[in-house]
Amino acid sequence: MVEKMILVLLSLVLLTNGTNLFKPDHIFGHLCMKGLGFSIQDVSLTPWPPSSGDSSELKVSGMFEQDVFVDMSRIGLKHWAESSWLYNYQFVNTTFTSGQIESFSLNIIWPEKKGFHTVNFNLLNDSPIACWELTFYLA
Repeated sequence: MVEKMILVLLSLVLLTNGTNLFKPDHIFGHLCMKGLGFSIQDVSLTPWPPSSGDSSELKVSGMFEQDVFVDMSRIGLKHWAESSWLYNYQFVNTTFTSGQIESFSLNIIWPEKKGFHTVNFNLLNDSPIACWELTFYLA
């Protein structure tokens, strides 16, 4: 009886909390920092789930909360057992106005190394303007 209750509760948790986590084209990670000037409203990673050696497109959309200059967007990838990040940069060099809605896209080439990885997205000038992160298992 207790085992059935645990199974039912686990199923409910997955249905209510996990449904958006495993859609093929839409992934929810978490914000690393808030209130930096760009409010992230949507993140998609396509295709999902990733495969070793393949590539995906990360698209981050949101609204600028203040007038701000964006120097570059950056995506980082790190295997959990390593201390260094691999980065891909895209220069933006644009000033955005408060209330402006914008999307930023970057490609990721997934490593051959299987295991837990963290993907990190940033908009940067002298300091971070936005930060989003996702940790997942690459099979």
